[in-house]
Formats: sequence, C-alpha cells, structure tokens
Amino acid sequence: MKHQKLAQELKGEEASLELYRASLYFSIAAYPHIRGDNLASQAQVLANKAYEEASEKSQYVFKQLKIPHQGKTIEANLHLPHTERPLPAVIVCGGLDSVQTDMWKLFLEHLAPNELAMLTIDMPSVGKNSHWTLTEDTSVLHKAVLDFLPTVPYVDHWKVGLLGFRFGGNA
Repeated sequence: MKHQKLAQELKGEEASLELYRASLYFSIAAYPHIRGDNLASQAQVLANKAYEEASEKSQYVFKQLKIPHQGKTIEANLHLPHTERPLPAVIVCGGLDSVQTDMWKLFLEHLAPNELAMLTIDMPSVGKNSHWTLTEDTSVLHKAVLDFLPTVPYVDHWKVGLLGFRFGGNA
C-alpha cells in the first residue's frame, strides 16, 4: 500500500516504478501461487492490478496478449521499448514459484535499453495460466506462443530468444 500511495504523488516513470514495486510485493504475498489458496489469489489480483497501472504510466509500451490454444486462452504480457518497427523479442518464463509480473526489472534494466521486446508467460498451473494443467509436456504453452508470434506486428518473429528461470528453463 505504501508504494501505491507514493505512486499517487508521483508522475510518469517514478509513479510506474512504485507501482511495479507494489506489484512485486503483492506477488511475494501470493507465494507459492498454488491453486485454491484464496488469500494468495487475492494477493495476485492486487499484484496484477498494480502491474497494469504501472505499465499504463510507463514510458514503454505494454500489451496484454490473449493467445487462443486448444479451446482455451494463454495470457501473456508483451513489453516493448517502442513500436516504430518490429523488434527482436525474448520470451521469458519463470518457474513454478514465480509469475510473469515478477519480470519487470529484467525488461527495464536489460532488455529495453538494448531495444529488445519481452514477452512473459506463466507456466501451466501458475498465475494467469493456472487454468492450464501442468503435464509432462511442459513446453506446450511456449510452442503455442511461438506459433502465434507472426501475428504480432511489434515483434520480429525471426529473432526470438527464450529465457527460463528455474523450472521455466525446462520448458
């Protein structure tokens, strides 16, 4: 709450950074992101809300992607330094102990300065993709995202890297 209140007094990137921090702390409160934990679910809703507000105030472009696959939807976040031309992208996936809203610092400090887009996805059964069951094919969502990329005008789908943390690297 402290960071949300502080963000109300600030503008632009300063307000955005405070809201990203609020999102991170709400996400920590939601750990370990297990389905059926009502308090964790409430904390994650607050994390997502703060994240969306932060992204609206940021100088960078933020798009929420809804990718249809097997009759369901994969939810992904796309961060772009700009939309002047299609950019190389890095698909980032955390493990089973983190969610895509935890990755904002990677974009701000490393990817955006190098004109790289960041597309984040949660693992199956985690975060915004909790409605997907985790199976032995842990890369099913990643494959669907790669197939979807040619339809995203802001991304050069021929120049894509993958970065996974912990179990997300297994996918």
